[in-house]
Amino acid sequence: MPEDHQERRERLRGALADLDVEAALITRLVNVRYLTGFTGSNAALLVTHDSAVLATDGRYTEQSAREVPDLERVIDRRCAEVLLERLQHHVAAAAVEVAQAFDVALPAHPVIGAMLEVGRHEHLRDGR
Repeated sequence: MPEDHQERRERLRGALADLDVEAALITRLVNVRYLTGFTGSNAALLVTHDSAVLATDGRYTEQSAREVPDLERVIDRRCAEVLLERLQHHVAAAAVEVAQAFDVALPAHPVIGAMLEVGRHEHLRDGR
């Protein structure tokens, strides 16, 4: 449900604010699905304090529009790279460096990693 995904992104935004981090670039598909509902096999998600953008390739243009109607979408096969380039245009260089480092450490971060781990197994409880 889009409402669930929106609430999850809001919780992530809260964690970003608590950590004083500008953005998170989510590249693991299980985490992209948890935060958006998108089920394709190539995607990345950029979450900032006030927006979220899903990137996927051209095979998923229609599917992403159907599954993630509430987010802006970028269609490009270089999902993570195109979102990082987008972030670089909108944020100071220092913040981009933080976002790049944060992306690598995201699953290991105690607060955010735990939130995403719950989402990874939520489908078992819901019978999905």
